[in-house]
Amino acid sequence: MDKATYNLGLEYRPHKAVLLRGRYGTAFKAPTLSDQFQGTSGFYQTLTDYYTCAINGFTGPTLGNCPQAQQSYFGTTAGNPTLKPITAKVWDVGFVLTPLERLSISADYIRWDIDNEVIQQNAMQLLVTESQCRLGQLDMTSPTCVAALSQVSRDSNGVLLSVSTPKINQSKEKLNVLTIGASYGVNAGPVGDFEFTVSYSDDLKHEVQRYAGDPLVDVFNDPTLYTDFKSKENASVTWSLADFSSTFYVEHYGRSPNYLSTINGFGTDGAGRLPTWTLCNLSLSYRKWSSLEVTAAVNNLFNKMPPIDHSYPGIQQQAYNELNYNVFGRTVYLEASYKFHK
Repeated sequence: MDKATYNLGLEYRPHKAVLLRGRYGTAFKAPTLSDQFQGTSGFYQTLTDYYTCAINGFTGPTLGNCPQAQQSYFGTTAGNPTLKPITAKVWDVGFVLTPLERLSISADYIRWDIDNEVIQQNAMQLLVTESQCRLGQLDMTSPTCVAALSQVSRDSNGVLLSVSTPKINQSKEKLNVLTIGASYGVNAGPVGDFEFTVSYSDDLKHEVQRYAGDPLVDVFNDPTLYTDFKSKENASVTWSLADFSSTFYVEHYGRSPNYLSTINGFGTDGAGRLPTWTLCNLSLSYRKWSSLEVTAAVNNLFNKMPPIDHSYPGIQQQAYNELNYNVFGRTVYLEASYKFHK
């Protein structure tokens, strides 16, 4: 299985301080052998039967009282021999300005169009979708509902038996991203050199079509499908003097959906977005000769924890989204390296 791809780029400098650039290309990736031919394997996973909980009146803040919340259910996963290859088109346009020596400002607009992306289905998300279909919140005849209802097995009394999560081709994904960056260097004489950098990225638009025949869904307005941060920013300052250098780095994450919004969507009781999250890192390096370098680094300098998500009903082990956040806390590293020369 193969396919020719290409990538075309163009740069134009109308002025020595202005660079215009653009690119257009295609991509292709065949499914891996395990994607297609992995045998069926079974597992037990702690899940919530959202449909049964909903019809018994356990939703939102009361979900934790549901007897079918966070129970062990049987599941299966397997490869899919009918998977199609992933194809994509990407283009971007942007510019770089250098109005002063050691000052650079750039901006780029990037567009991805991805077809048949191979994804591993998520059992929790599948149960949320199945519940929405059975409750009439989604069109029962849509390809998404047809698939979800066929993959969630229930007995004649509606009791959840198992969930099947094979790999599938996601029909379409469209992503528009804006990135902006700047860097500026300052020579402070006997004090040393300083390098300042800032960058910003924003997912302007992100649409997904799970199966052909489904509508394109704006995932930022449907947190049951997508919980990533819409925007991220970072900034750093690096100081260098003789054999020493030090960098202070700040990364800022935008707001993300809380737990209840990932289950019920925005506009429902208790659903909303969490506050932003900022992490700071600090490193200090000393280089002696060209062979020896000693580095000390502190990640999460101020021991900043994720924003607490009070919408969790108490049936999870943590009050934060493990896919977006971590609780590593302050971490200190010390490293020494020596290069031997012939």
